[in-house]
Amino acid sequence: MLVITELPFVDLRPFLAGDRVARLARPAWPLPLVGHEFVRDFGVVRATPDGGLHPWSGEEYFCAASSALTFRGSPTKNPRVRLVPRYRRMLTNGVVGRVEVAFQVSNRFDLDDVARSVADLPVRVRGAAPGRLAAAGLALAKLYSKATTPVSCRDRAPALVVPGQPLILVERRGLRGDGVATVMEDPETGVLLEHLWETSVAGTAALWAVSHGSATAAAVVRQVRVHAMRLHCESQAFTSVLRACLTGRLSPATSEPLRDYLHGSAKRILRPRYESLPQRGLLAGLAKAYADLTPSVTASVEAAFRNVSPSLTRLVAEAAELGRATAPDRPAVLFVNIKNTDGGKVIVGDNNVEKTTDIHIGDGARVQGAVGSDIGIGNSAFGDGARSGVDLPALLRQLVTQLEQLGPTADEQVELARMAEVEAAAAEPSRSRIRALVSGVLSAVREAGEAAAPAIQTAEAIRQALG
Repeated sequence: MLVITELPFVDLRPFLAGDRVARLARPAWPLPLVGHEFVRDFGVVRATPDGGLHPWSGEEYFCAASSALTFRGSPTKNPRVRLVPRYRRMLTNGVVGRVEVAFQVSNRFDLDDVARSVADLPVRVRGAAPGRLAAAGLALAKLYSKATTPVSCRDRAPALVVPGQPLILVERRGLRGDGVATVMEDPETGVLLEHLWETSVAGTAALWAVSHGSATAAAVVRQVRVHAMRLHCESQAFTSVLRACLTGRLSPATSEPLRDYLHGSAKRILRPRYESLPQRGLLAGLAKAYADLTPSVTASVEAAFRNVSPSLTRLVAEAAELGRATAPDRPAVLFVNIKNTDGGKVIVGDNNVEKTTDIHIGDGARVQGAVGSDIGIGNSAFGDGARSGVDLPALLRQLVTQLEQLGPTADEQVELARMAEVEAAAAEPSRSRIRALVSGVLSAVREAGEAAAPAIQTAEAIRQALG
């Protein structure tokens, strides 16, 4: 089977005034000169062997990424699954990009074992500390930003290349349906696309499986694979760009390239079908990518776009809501055991209620049950071990503010904190992802001296709240 790890990113620089000052003019994406233009630390621009794929720009060209990302040890000697490297490459259209790391794996391995082996593979990104492949997105985004920024601007350039959630896609022949959620099945071509909700890499990477018969044409399989991967990239980029608009980092009212991008991206996302593929079904599987756009955030689209045409505002809001509208009915459930009681009452935060009364925690979370029993929370939950009575989103907002006060040197940490804040507001937040993001902030700001003390204190409080 072919296993591809996709590490997506979005470059916000084309949407800002004076973009050419902060980004090199070459390669001239999305139409670079093959064999002549190159990306420093990655490689020369080459033509994709199988060509592009409508309607996605940037699929025609790539740069090798074998110098940007190296393996620590041989993947073929991986203790779980023998991974045979196929290629490492970077593709972009100048805004939406991704790094792909592909392996060949025997069909006899379980999908979950394959996903864990790939996600945990030790790698090193040039100029960064060693780490796991699934966690290499931020380091690659930083490397791409540095490689495409003029040397004279590097010291003052803000962090404007934003990583997205990784995707692990498995393409396999002759194996079909092993307990995963079917997104689409085309009896005519024999292609089955599945999405794995519950895996050991949950909170680290999305996991997809493309299964096909031995007689299925390679071009058809590639079409499904590339479209699914690119749609994941597009959804990640769209949410990052929209988040930047809602937080004031980008202004759709003053940037025509930004308005053009939002219009085109929303149109592509809202397509009900792509040739024979039910795109709405694909987006149902990708709904978690939209989970960070909570109702309170999407409701503010109109305010953020008040100086933009009403038609674009409606289009963007509709695309932002699509993931939740098409998502399968999968309520997140957290079980909490309430042990301490006071006079027959359950005490949670500021709530003091009788045994059989509903307890409300945070925004809309609802708990019901008898004292001493396991209580199910059917709403956004931060995982078993999250502490009741702690306003985690408020703490994360406070952390963002404190990091912003440290100035441009903390731009990367601000972005990590914002990603954690968005994850906490998601319909199904990942406690492990929030903890990992906050830990990344902590490891960096500890070296910032006394000025970072408030941010360190807040980050520690967040980690304690997460358990």
